[in-house]
Formats: sequence, C-alpha cells, structure tokens
Amino acid sequence: MSFNYGPPPTAASPKGLIVGGSISGLGDSITAQGGYFPVGTSLAGVPAWTASTPYVVGALVRNGGLIYRCTAAGTSAGSGGPAGQAQSGIVDSAAAWAYTPYVINRSNTSFLHWVEVFSGGALKWTMSQGYAGITGALIKAIVVAGGAGYAQGEAATWANGAKGYVNVGPGGVVASVTIANPGAASVTPFGDPVITTAGGSGLAVSNVAAGSGTFGVGGCLTQDMVARLPDCTASSVDIFVVHGGTNDLGASKSFAAISANLKSCYETLAGAGKRVIAMPITPRATSLALTTPQLQTMIRINRWIRAYCRREAWANPGQFIVGLADPTRYWTDGTLSLNRSTGVSLASNGAMTQDGLHPSPRGAQYNALAILAAAQGLGFGASPTPYARVASQTDGYHRTQNPGGNYLEGQPWTAGTAVQVGDLCSNAGGVYICAQAGTTAGSGGPSGTSSGQADNTAVWNYIRNSGASVFASGTKAVPVSSGGYVLTGVTDKGWTLYNSAGRASTGTIVGALETPWSDGQAGQRQSLVFNFSAGTNTEQWQLYCANNATWAATDYGNLGILQADLGVTPFLFEVEMEVSNVASVTQISTIVHDNTSGYGYRVETGFGAFPGGASSLTHMNSAGEMATIPNGGRMLLRSEPFILPASPVVLSALTVGINFGFDPTTAPASLTARINYAALRKYGVA
Repeated sequence: MSFNYGPPPTAASPKGLIVGGSISGLGDSITAQGGYFPVGTSLAGVPAWTASTPYVVGALVRNGGLIYRCTAAGTSAGSGGPAGQAQSGIVDSAAAWAYTPYVINRSNTSFLHWVEVFSGGALKWTMSQGYAGITGALIKAIVVAGGAGYAQGEAATWANGAKGYVNVGPGGVVASVTIANPGAASVTPFGDPVITTAGGSGLAVSNVAAGSGTFGVGGCLTQDMVARLPDCTASSVDIFVVHGGTNDLGASKSFAAISANLKSCYETLAGAGKRVIAMPITPRATSLALTTPQLQTMIRINRWIRAYCRREAWANPGQFIVGLADPTRYWTDGTLSLNRSTGVSLASNGAMTQDGLHPSPRGAQYNALAILAAAQGLGFGASPTPYARVASQTDGYHRTQNPGGNYLEGQPWTAGTAVQVGDLCSNAGGVYICAQAGTTAGSGGPSGTSSGQADNTAVWNYIRNSGASVFASGTKAVPVSSGGYVLTGVTDKGWTLYNSAGRASTGTIVGALETPWSDGQAGQRQSLVFNFSAGTNTEQWQLYCANNATWAATDYGNLGILQADLGVTPFLFEVEMEVSNVASVTQISTIVHDNTSGYGYRVETGFGAFPGGASSLTHMNSAGEMATIPNGGRMLLRSEPFILPASPVVLSALTVGINFGFDPTTAPASLTARINYAALRKYGVA
C-alpha cells in the first residue's frame, strides 16, 4: 500500500523530526483569530479623499498619509478632509470619519498562537503568509462562477461599503473582480457583490474579508475554503490546520457537499507538499444549538474526518496522510445528553468558548495541544530549541558593525572610529545615540546623561543606562501610586513600571532584580509580583523601556530608529519571561506603540486585551480555567515582523514594553512574572 504524503522532509533532526516549521490555518472565524494590518500592506485600493464627494458608511479613504473609515454618510467638505488620529467623530462637512490605526494583534483565542508558544517557537505562526489588510475591509473577491452576459466594467458593490467592477471575457463571463474601494465595517455580511445589470446572471464570488494573518475568513463556508486553495498552495507555509464546516451546518449544507469540500482541501494541500492537520467541528453551546438534522450532519462529518485521518479506505481511498487534531473530548460537556460545549461563555467556569461558538483562551489552548501532538506525528515540532540568553550588553545595534544588534543596547564605544547618525554606543554605564556623524576621540567617549556631547567630531545624546536588555543597568524604586496599592522593591533603572488603566484596586506589587537568571544560570532578571484584592477594579500595568525625554524628530523614541527606516525596514520585538502564581489575569503581552491617545500604531503579541475593553477576556489564565501550559509557564513572546509607519504623523514617538492586565472584580488576582531579557532588532539581518 502506498501513501500520499508530499515531498519528504528536509533539514531533519537526527531523530528524523523537523525541529522548526511554519504553521497556518485554512478555515472560518474560529481559525481567523488575529489581526494583521502591517504598514507594508498595499493600500493602492484605498482611494484618496476628494472634496465635495458623497461617501457611504464603510468607505475607506487616504488623506495626509493616514487611512479613515466613513462612519456617517454625507458629502465631504470643499477642502481639507479628515485629519488626526481620533478613532471616532472626525467631522468632514456632512460626512464623519474614524481613523483606522495600523494594528498587528496575535489573539489569545487563536490556537495558532498557542501552538507557537507551546512548541517554544519550533512551529512558527507566520502571519505574513496569511491574509493581511484592514479590519472589516474587503481584501479580494475570488470568482467561483463567472456567469454570463455581463458587460465590461459593470459596477459592483458590497454591504460593507466596498466598491469595484467586473472584468469580463467572451460571452460576458466574469473573469475577475477589481476592488476600487475595500470599504470597512465592524459587523456586516459581505455576500456576493450586487451588480445592476440588464443581461448578466450567474456570477458567484468568494469574498476574503479583513486580515487575520491566516487563510481563515469569518463566516465562510467550506466551498469558500476551496476557492482559497491557490493562495494556500502558493504560500511557504509548511503545515496547514484545516478547520471548517460549522457555518455549513448553519446553512444546512449536506454531508456530501461538506465532506467533498474538506476532501479537496486536504488533498490539494497535501499534493502541493504541505503537511495537513484536520480538526473536527467543535461543539456549540445550547444558546447556539443546531437543529436535529444539522447536529446529525455534524456527527457524520466528524466521524468521516476521523476515518479519513485513520486512512480508512471508504473515507480516504487515495490514502493521503493527514494528521488528526481532535479536541472534542475537552470541548464536550459530558453531563448533557446532546453534543454541547462545556460552559456557555467566558463568564462560566471552564468555558471552552467566548460566545457559545468561538474559542475562549482555554478552548484555544486545548485546540493547540491537539494540533501540536498531530504535528509531531507528521514529523514536525520535535523538542523546541532550548531558550538561551540571546541578549547581552555587548550586542547593541550599530549600523555597520552589528546591524542586527539590539536597539536597547549599544556597541562598546571605541576610539578613533567613524560613526554615523543613529549609531548606538555604550560607555561609562550609559547608552548614547550618534546625533552628528564624525570620528570619535582617541580616548574618553560620552558619559553622563546630557545631550549634545562632543566626541572629537562626533556628537552623542544620552538615551538610558546600558544593560537594560538584561536588567543590569542599576536599580530604582518601584514608583509610589496614589491608589490603594502598597508598592515595594525595585525595577531595573532602564525600565519604568506604571499603572496605565484602573486605579481603584487594593493590593501589593513587589519588584526585585533576582539571580540566578533562569534554570540556575548566572545573571539578573526582573521579577514582578502582583497581588490584588477581590472586589476591586480592573487593572493594567505596563513595564516599558525608559528613554531620555529629549529626542529628535528623526530618532523615534531615542531607539536609534531613523526616519529613513520608516516604511522600509522590518523590526521584531521579543521578550522571554516565566510566569507563575497566576489568577484572574486578563493580559500578558508585549507591545510596541506610538504615544498618541488610543494609539495610531500598535503591534501586540501575547494574551488578552485591555481591561474593560470590548474584547477583554476575563480569567485569561485563572486557576481551573485554562489548560496547563506545557512549558512550565515559560513564554517567548516574539512579535510578527513589522514595518513602522512612514508617516511621522502616526509615529510621534515610540514605546516598547510589556502589558499586564488583571480582573479582580470577583476574585483575587495575582501573577509572578520573571522577565529574562528583551530585544528590539531589525528583522532578517545578521
């Protein structure tokens, strides 16, 4: 018997397992749990704002280098147009707009993110290999059936405010659809485009909406997944998790149709050399219960998926090797007679969903555990690479000597050396940025905390104490708060801890620089111990890398990032930490953002959202509410590579840091975070 497996693995370990690879998902909104709108996304389809023009709700425009979404229909002003970064209420004569920020967010409800964390980065969710674009916007329209009788250039409109036109071939058959304005709306059915035509009929398209960093699209059917297969096979993704069908059930699609579409997904991907992991349709809560015929179809589909992965000839006559990730035993409430998910929503103890259908962080974790086991069975994801202290005080950024170095440090100052604007150096316990190119002196170098320090023909500005990346830059007292907290201990001098949201709680926060660093290794790390009393307010705290307050318009946040890098150079921010004593935590995430109100630009990696926000997920990691983290609480949080906005209007200043969120409103909240190192680097540079 022969098996269809695709090309054999390469770069295998001695045990025959590939220790690293990329992973993505093809499916519906359960797969599409993320947000990927990098600055590098092509905005050619977003038209420039024009004066005295009627706009509909959802229309997108570019103005002054920024993107705005129409929130109130009307005719625009005779000049000017929307400006600023307010995310609501920008008045433009009779129209109104909201600024659309650049956001890259890895949600803790995404099983792809948990797979990456649980594997120690051995399996990488590469968001750039999925769909990228503006939240609520139309990215592409894939023609499934071209119909006949259409005229070239006939206008197409969608319910989210998108506009476009059709391109036809012989007989008026639609070959493609061009999007002239992607539109944007937070909640809307996209549907097929509406075309007012005298003779055309039969057009059907599959719409790709929003940018999730996956090949998942909210609300799609399995027939839409088939339409997206060319995008999947053209990607460099190694492993695809195929998870779809729940929307087909809601649309009362047949077993034959759903299984045929899933079969096409499995076999097309495998034939293209991808490893494939299948996931059965997960149970729903009673509040979103399926009808009896729909439930029977779900049971049949899941039985077929399991048989296909076991290579039973009746289900998988081609003997394609597909891994099975089956979290059903975790998701199913065994106390109920029907197939229902455990818990109703996040408000319920142990709930697997956030709303009765989509995964809660706990549900996503169990999905990820099943996926990781399946990936290992396919030859991927052997033991993750052991963590190493990759940051050091001598690994600082230098434009020529160390272009892949850490922007939180500087290269040791050297005498008689040519330096360029933006170069960083470490000297006399400080990190300095070159403000004027030149050649350094024969001895000495910059010192102290002032700006404009002459060093022969070079000039330096002080940024921070050296050693901040490894928490060895000295100590300062934890800041005193005006709330009901008791704050004691110290933080590294290069970092600042502050309360960014919620000031009514009572509790304690203790900071310490402790040794050993990790696993008995010599060196310091930053320890923060949070404890909040029950019945108090939600909290958010941020530990951010502190910089000298004086900075130039061409030096973003005194990090050595020059204006020439904006819109061009990809960066990556990573933090390694170990967490324990976790209860009622809503957020642990790294963040890179500008300093405008509400953020005009944000790259967030980790778990949870701002306390009290619409997407806030309480009890993100409460006792009894989450799967045990299999790596013992050790987290390597690496951002997606990101390009900073080319517009200085967006990036008025830059902050890198770590957010910690808590919800002690009904139960005590606690967290011990031991942070081993932090690094901001150019991506893809040695």
